[in-house]
Amino acid sequence: MEQTENQSDVVMSELAEAVTPVSPPVLGPRLGKALIASGLFFVLMFGTSMVLVVYWMMNNLPVDNLLLTFIAQCVAWPGTILIGLWLIRRRWRDSYSLGSFPMRLVPGIVLGCFGLSFVLNRLATMVPMPEFFMKVFKGLAAGDPVLLFMTMVVMAPVFEELFFRGWMLRGFLANYSVKKSLWLSALIFALFHLNPWQGLVAFPLGLLFGWWLLRTGSLLPGMIGHFVVNLTNVYLVLPVCVWLGHEAEAIKEATHLPWDVVGFGAVLGAAGLWLVWRDLRSVDQSAAR
Repeated sequence: MEQTENQSDVVMSELAEAVTPVSPPVLGPRLGKALIASGLFFVLMFGTSMVLVVYWMMNNLPVDNLLLTFIAQCVAWPGTILIGLWLIRRRWRDSYSLGSFPMRLVPGIVLGCFGLSFVLNRLATMVPMPEFFMKVFKGLAAGDPVLLFMTMVVMAPVFEELFFRGWMLRGFLANYSVKKSLWLSALIFALFHLNPWQGLVAFPLGLLFGWWLLRTGSLLPGMIGHFVVNLTNVYLVLPVCVWLGHEAEAIKEATHLPWDVVGFGAVLGAAGLWLVWRDLRSVDQSAAR
């Protein structure tokens, strides 16, 4: 009788453990939370922009669109990144740790992304741009050079890589396959720009930078590549065109980059990306020994 009672206690204990709800820590966002966090960025951007515009108008100050964008991003990005961690209860180092990578990859990354910039520039201009958007982009590019550099060349590569390749791609890997995580994060990265011209550039770059993260475990290759792409598009396209024999004014008025410039970029881009691929293979072979 006593033995039967002991066996019953064991069975009841096992059943209790089986039905006890266990809530494992959420290690990464699924699609819904990724979209919520992305939308939160625009809410913070819009709210900050409205406060600034009202303040400037009440004090009869001119509205500086580049300064407006810079300040709004200084508020929106840190807020989005911190709230993103709260949404999934994830530690900072799990999402945003930069990680280390072989420095031998840097020359190939720089060369590849420099050349790729010209090819993607041509791709983006295949979609006709309305006059309104053209004026907006030209107006931002004509703003204060320090603010332009900080906004486009520093802040965008750092925060976008932290969010899309760090928080989002690393997080997706906890819930989806590697392939689905990579493509989904790149697609959201493209849609995040809210226009087809930047989106056409962002999608292949999202795939490339995401692949580098998967291969190296570090966000730094993507940050370096992102920095080079933005630096090239903002500052280097025109000088390269002039160096290749084109008139500066003709390039400024042209809808597309000349094909010889695109070809020049394609050759450099292919060479640089091949160097990265080769060096990654050599790293893998060294680790296997």
